[in-house]
Amino acid sequence: FDYVMSSGQWLLTDRNGESVERGCSIDLPMEAGGSDAIDALAALIGVDTGVPVFTDYYDDARLDGMMNEYFEEQEDLNQAA
Repeated sequence: FDYVMSSGQWLLTDRNGESVERGCSIDLPMEAGGSDAIDALAALIGVDTGVPVFTDYYDDARLDGMMNEYFEEQEDLNQAA
């Protein structure tokens, strides 16, 4: 059973009131890592380039640390102004 709801009345916005429905700008860029095992498997199936590994994107402790550091820097900037 699938349920889809759409509404023209609600819109996700940033602090300036601009829509972020199609994504938002990146404050903390991350790059996908690599894996020797996955690269070896990719070579077996004929893929020349390394296959990106996105496990860091789901590492809650790392993401929490990155956000804490970012917001501490932002708070410091605001206090200095």
